[in-house]
This record gives sequence, C-alpha cells and structure tokens, in this order.
Amino acid sequence: MILTTITTAALLLAAPQGGDDENNGWSGAANAGVTWITGNSEAVTSTVDVTTKYENGGYRWIFEGNYSGVRNTDQTTGDASTSSRLYRLAAEHHRFLDSEENLYMYGKGSARSDKPIGLDIREDAGVGLGYTWRWDEDKSQVSVEGGPSYLIENNVGALKQDFLAARAGARLDSQLAEDWKLLGRAEYFNSLDNTEDRSFTGELSLRWNFEESWFAQATAANAWDNTPGPGLKKTDWRFVVSIGTTF
Repeated sequence: MILTTITTAALLLAAPQGGDDENNGWSGAANAGVTWITGNSEAVTSTVDVTTKYENGGYRWIFEGNYSGVRNTDQTTGDASTSSRLYRLAAEHHRFLDSEENLYMYGKGSARSDKPIGLDIREDAGVGLGYTWRWDEDKSQVSVEGGPSYLIENNVGALKQDFLAARAGARLDSQLAEDWKLLGRAEYFNSLDNTEDRSFTGELSLRWNFEESWFAQATAANAWDNTPGPGLKKTDWRFVVSIGTTF
C-alpha cells in the first residue's frame, strides 16, 4: 500500500478546503445496500460506495471509496466464511487546458483488493490526458482519458510484480429522463513489459431519484484479469441494488 498511500496523501494535502459558503464547489454521492438470504442457505451481502468531487477555477478533484462483501454461513456447522470482499480507494486531479473545460491533464492513484477471488492488491499511480464531451444542455457527459501508469500487482498464488502500463479510462453521466440517470466508469491496464498482462474493471449503474436528494440504484460491475492467479477464473461479476443520497 506504499505507492497508493504516498500518491493519495499528496493529492489530499493539495486538495482545496471548503469554506462556509453553501455552494463551495464540493458535491458527491453515497449509497449503501444490504441483502439477507435465509432458508436453504444463509448469506449477507453488503456494499458501500462514496464519491466526492470538487470543481472550481480550472481544476477538478475526484475521491472515491468502495466496499463490497459477501458473508456465507454453513447451515450444518454454523461456521461463517467470506466468499467475496472488495476494497477500492482512488484519488484523481484534473487540470483543464481550455476555457470550455473539456481537455484536461490528470494525475491519479488508486488501490484495489478483491479477495478471496484472486486479487490481493493492485496499486497504480499515473498521469495522462483526458477529454469530456457534453450534450443535452450539459446535463449529460462522457469523459475518456489515457496515459502511462506504474502498477504494483499481487495476485493470490503468484509472485508480486511491478511494471509500467498503458492506461485507458472512461466515465459516463447521462440524464435519461427527469428522475433517471445512467452512470458508468471503466479502467483498462496493459503492461508495456508483457502484453499478456492486461486487466479491466468497469461498472454501469441505473439511478432513480425518488426524492430531491435520495435515489435508488442498480449496478452491474465487472472485473477481468487476463493473467489471474493459479486455478482462478479471469472474469467476475457483481450485481448490487442500493439506496443513497447526493450532497
């Protein structure tokens, strides 16, 4: 976690502080969901997702945190075990290069742990360029970005490795109707040392605002690793229904 700690700490220290003004440039969303299964099987699925953003005067900051876990209970023995647990932290800074705030440079760092399905830790720090397209009177937008990243990766049952990779990323925020939104994010890494070492993570969410600042959300998330640990599959899916609020 050294790489992510250093990168995130640097971004957090440089991040602007909110003042007393009601509209100080900060916005965000937080949502959580819990599902209980009982009967022939016993399981609890929980998820928490937080995103905050600051935009002002030619730059933007994005901070994200996510947790998702599945806890199963053996009906015979009563023993509980975790079949899936995901942790993710990310920080990103954008510096706009044009007056329309479409073209930007970025610096970012993140860490992802997805145990026990194969990923002990993947950390990255990188820089690059991005561009945002807006439509529907700026109610909808999609951003794409790319550049080099330095990765530290440790898959379960495999040797820890670090390498330089090419990164591509995308974000979607589309207003489908007055109370409906389609949200998405995706990230792809390809090692520059070994072209077989590739990974992708992405998620797509449909959000319904049933109150001014409250929403219900359904999310499908995918994680793919072309070189997973021994005996593990390349692809994993998560499907989540949650309730959240914007601020």
